[in-house]
Amino acid sequence: MRRYSVDPLEVDTVVLTHLHGDHFAGLPFLFLDGRLVSGRDDPMNVVGPMETGARLRVAMDALFAGSSPENLPFRVRIREYEATRPVTAGEFTVTAFPALHSPGSNPHAIRVEVGGKVVAFSGDSAWTPGLAEASRGADLFICESYTYDTQMPNHLDYKTLLEHRDELGCKRIILTHMGSGMLEKLDQVELETADDGMKVVLG
Repeated sequence: MRRYSVDPLEVDTVVLTHLHGDHFAGLPFLFLDGRLVSGRDDPMNVVGPMETGARLRVAMDALFAGSSPENLPFRVRIREYEATRPVTAGEFTVTAFPALHSPGSNPHAIRVEVGGKVVAFSGDSAWTPGLAEASRGADLFICESYTYDTQMPNHLDYKTLLEHRDELGCKRIILTHMGSGMLEKLDQVELETADDGMKVVLG
């Protein structure tokens, strides 16, 4: 975050799609920064699938023995969602839809509404109708494209995404979570692709 001049204190809400380490294990470090480096006082909202609170406590204790969200000098508000039932955190309304990924991670695609804009995110998922539901009418759909045309369990490839493009109903798509095979073929990709530090302004 600091490499791209993002102040951790400006982050007041984190939304999780599922409970794999590469999608939520950064939270203990963000909390530790707030406690020891940034001097955070403002509350932090965490919105995630069922069991987010329990798994976060386990992760914090494993990474920093004796730590937990309750032991921080600022409040951590954990909101756990169920599919298709909106939850509110600060200015954000989050609605989750079932995704097709490792079941033990409780995977979802998410739809975030704030300030009259809608941003959807696939999380990690093979194609499933939940992606179309999450992205319908969204100003931006951030979608994984792990491979170019190789179908893999639990992940989406670019060619399959294109086959379902008309079902999405979103205004704009940006691809993310791209593996090496996908990155090697970016010159053949017609959709926008994400890069580290990218900033997106929704008009």
